[in-house]
Order: sequence, then C-alpha cells, then structure tokens
Amino acid sequence: ARAWEQAIAGAEESLAGLDDARMRERVADLRDIGQQVLRALAGDADGAAALPPDAIVLADDLLPSQLLALPRECLAGIATAQGGTTSHMAIIAAAMGVPALVGLGRALMDVAEGEALLLDIARQVLEAINILALPVDDTEPAEPLRFVGMGPEARITCP
Repeated sequence: ARAWEQAIAGAEESLAGLDDARMRERVADLRDIGQQVLRALAGDADGAAALPPDAIVLADDLLPSQLLALPRECLAGIATAQGGTTSHMAIIAAAMGVPALVGLGRALMDVAEGEALLLDIARQVLEAINILALPVDDTEPAEPLRFVGMGPEARITCP
C-alpha cells in the first residue's frame, strides 16, 4: 500500500507541474483512482453519511467517484473550492444535470454547515440567503437549500 501511495503521489506531482490546465486537472482523477485502490487493498467497506433532500454539497474538491456515489434524488447542487470546468467531476455533473460551480476558492470552506444558500449557475455565484426574506406560502413555509460539507474521504447516501 505504501509503494502505491508513493507511486500515485509522484505521478500527481508530475501532472500538477504541467503548463496545460486540462492536464493539471487530471490530478484529481489520478487521486481518485489511487484512493479507490487503497480502499480496496484495505478491504474498507463503504461507510455512508446522510445527505438531506435538496442539499448543496460544498467540498474542497470532489472526486468523480464521490460524485457518482451521491444520491441524485437528494442533490440540489455542488460547489467546490478547487477544480475547473474541464475536470471529470464537472463534466459528469453536467451530464447528470446537477448544477455545479467549481474553483470558487478557499473561502468556500468557511461557509457554516446548515447555512441557507442559493446556487445560481446562470450568474455563477453561490450566496447565503436570508431565510426570513424568503417568500412563504400560506400553507407551507419555503425550505431553503442547505449545504452538507464533504471531506475528501466522504461517501454520502440519502436517508
């Protein structure tokens, strides 16, 4: 396992040093494959965290396998601090019809879990919203979307 980690780390470093942005984004793909192999070698079972309905998942970076493990029926959108529009995660999200904003920067990770957010793909912004300012129907209050933080090792399912 240690030799595999070292080999993947060396390949990641090589890709990260390239001038071509599309090739640099392949680092996430390599990391994803590396982590999957390590989990298989360790015999790790897939643990799962709960994802509430209509959740916006915020992550430093999201690997393609992590995206594919998310229950589509619970997912309102994705925002990542890192990554680019040509990353495999962004391409897969678009193909799935999942709104996603990538490369928003480190400040994204300062958003408090449970914060009410608006993910606006047309304007390419993620903003906090004031719950009290949301229009309320007489029969049922509006439910703002809330984000669920996701670390690099997380696997998520909908309750």
